[in-house]
Amino acid sequence: MDPLELSIQLNCLPQEATYFALAKMLPAVTGVPDILSALDSLDDHLAYRTFLVCNYITAADWMVWGSIRGKDDLFDARCPLFLFYIAATKVLGLLKNGQHFHVLRWFSHLESLECIQVTLAGVTAAKANRARNTKTAASFALGLQNAKEGEVVTRFPPEPSGYLHIGHAKAALLNQYFAKMYKGKLIVRFDDTNPTKERVPVHCNTLRYLRLIFMTRPNLKRPSSRI
Repeated sequence: MDPLELSIQLNCLPQEATYFALAKMLPAVTGVPDILSALDSLDDHLAYRTFLVCNYITAADWMVWGSIRGKDDLFDARCPLFLFYIAATKVLGLLKNGQHFHVLRWFSHLESLECIQVTLAGVTAAKANRARNTKTAASFALGLQNAKEGEVVTRFPPEPSGYLHIGHAKAALLNQYFAKMYKGKLIVRFDDTNPTKERVPVHCNTLRYLRLIFMTRPNLKRPSSRI
């Protein structure tokens, strides 16, 4: 589209429309020679200028800056400047080679502005918070649906016929975790109603291991006490 027609559609200066088109084109360019050609043109234009169009910042500056800066972690809806956000490109890496001094000067000036620094700091903090939340959600932070505080009772029923292994430890810790989360209680239930399967050494070792796992004496229940 002709820059004049584009400027009428966007309600901006014809010069701005030219740079809007450039900003839209840059992310789609993949060939290094084409990117360098665009940077050469910008560098020549900015040789005796502070900004792209006028002697003050316009939307054209933000559009082209956004297409060069590119990273998706810059987008923040709280800042109107990022309505002109453009997808990431290879341009920034080539610009930092130092061969386009005037473009780099212009780019660094925009980057140093307080509004940009405040927004970048906010986005960085939001990313860190999101990462923490994602890590927590993927970890041991589980819950029980419709559970009520003080009413949760969990049970760990080891058989006194065999020694505990890592699977028992996992089950015991999960039951203890939910009991503590909801300020409930954990019951360790020893099935002692079948004397042919019970062995005293296993029974004693199980209690010792459970004390190590829970860091306290477990709350024991024995079915034989109800007989």
